[in-house]
Amino acid sequence: MPKQIRAAVVPEPGADFETMDVLLDDPRAGEVLVRVEAVGICHADIAAREGKTPFPHPAVLGHEGAGVVEAAGAGVTSLLPGDKVVLTFASCGVCASCRSGLPSQCADFLSLDFAAGARSDGSPTLWLGDTPLHAHFFGQSSFATHALVIERNAVKLPDEAPLATLAPLGCGIQTGAGAVLNVLRPAPGGSVAVFGAGAVGLAAVMAARLTQAAHVIAVDVHPGRLDLAAELGATDTIDARTTDPVAAIRELTGGGAGYVLESSGNVLVFRQAIDAAAIGGVIGIVGAPFRARGGSRRRGHRQQQQADRGNRRGRGCAPRVHPGPCRTARGRSASRRAFGHHVPVRPDQRRRPGRCLG
Repeated sequence: MPKQIRAAVVPEPGADFETMDVLLDDPRAGEVLVRVEAVGICHADIAAREGKTPFPHPAVLGHEGAGVVEAAGAGVTSLLPGDKVVLTFASCGVCASCRSGLPSQCADFLSLDFAAGARSDGSPTLWLGDTPLHAHFFGQSSFATHALVIERNAVKLPDEAPLATLAPLGCGIQTGAGAVLNVLRPAPGGSVAVFGAGAVGLAAVMAARLTQAAHVIAVDVHPGRLDLAAELGATDTIDARTTDPVAAIRELTGGGAGYVLESSGNVLVFRQAIDAAAIGGVIGIVGAPFRARGGSRRRGHRQQQQADRGNRRGRGCAPRVHPGPCRTARGRSASRRAFGHHVPVRPDQRRRPGRCLG
């Protein structure tokens, strides 16, 4: 029998989130019902609310959820009621990428996480009265008191795990840290430049500090974020409001950074990231701009780069990898400082999202 829950519904593109009573389907075979205790808010949620990503409305968003398992459908073997879990993206588990341990490159990623707004068979999971809502966003739609997920995108946590701190593991932390540790893989003595010191960028900074990189450079326009980046491991910070980041990075590194990560989603910043890379450098792109991209001003230099690498979730394997920045006691403390701003949501609240870290 469907369960009545509360969810933050976006009735139409650009509308406010409205907290409503909705009905959530029972878990089917392979599905898990999770009581959501904490959820992060990310740039992708804002973009979907505004109608800038291919997700239909009326919608229930949210994709950095963490909570406690309340029920499990037939065939679920790795989770039991009472287990703490962090939620991440959905993947099919059977395509070549999933079988190779790369579920973030799942062949059905778009249909499972974005486009359909329903289960893979097209059946809805949420209703407002008799009207189906578009949900299953990133396989979870966790802007709600409860979420229905598949077993693959619910990762069991230790009983003592702080859910409010670990919720961003589902997207922001694994994207930033995974991009550095799994994709860029800085060489000892190398230089890493991170453009954007939001949740993804700060995770990248922490991960880069775990490597033997000689320079970990953070670039942003918010002094508070830069202060936090320095606290979390950046050797140098650049305020792009007052300093040309390209010139500063070239000076700090003696010609350009060997490894550059662009996490802001700003097209102009993307150009700067390319220009700040050394010849033969590697550029990772995790930001998602929602307007046409522009090319580099230094067209000849652009063609000499070793590689531009687009990264989805840092090529993470969520059931297996909790990024390094959260593994140690120091890392857990750093994660709380980076992602520990908690905002309670009243049951009757109606709000438009403001500034966020993601």
